[in-house]
Amino acid sequence: MPNCTVTIEAKLSTGTPVANAKFLFRSLPSQIPRAVDGAVIVPASVQVTCDAGGLGSISLKPGKYIYTVMHIEGAFSGQIEVPDVVSTTLAVLVATPSGGYELIDWTEFADLTQLAPPYPSVPAGLAAVADGALYLALSEGSIAICRKASGAVVPVYLDI
Repeated sequence: MPNCTVTIEAKLSTGTPVANAKFLFRSLPSQIPRAVDGAVIVPASVQVTCDAGGLGSISLKPGKYIYTVMHIEGAFSGQIEVPDVVSTTLAVLVATPSGGYELIDWTEFADLTQLAPPYPSVPAGLAAVADGALYLALSEGSIAICRKASGAVVPVYLDI
């Protein structure tokens, strides 16, 4: 599984960017090593500091994480699940229920396959479609179903 680039835009509820906000991500389960891509992944934490405009990004393996954001107003924590996609935003992950995907039915899938051939890659499809749109894209030798949500990719699966 490739890493997922998670972009961050830290703002206060007033809309003011949070300069130099620090985000700490700890993989779950935090006490147990896990196997990924034939290697044992030892639980660890990674940190990113946003710039003066509250913007930052971090590369994370797909999986569950506890995140903590620290800034002048205090420290706040939550839990996210990073999907097996090229990129997304922390805002989408925070707003997505654990599982981080969407289901569509056969009718939606049939309609989607009639619209256009798959894009050559997930990022190409993301760049080409409008927010909220479903699309097909070639991904690691198969076809992925995706939805663009708030400028990020949300994996979509067929509900059978």
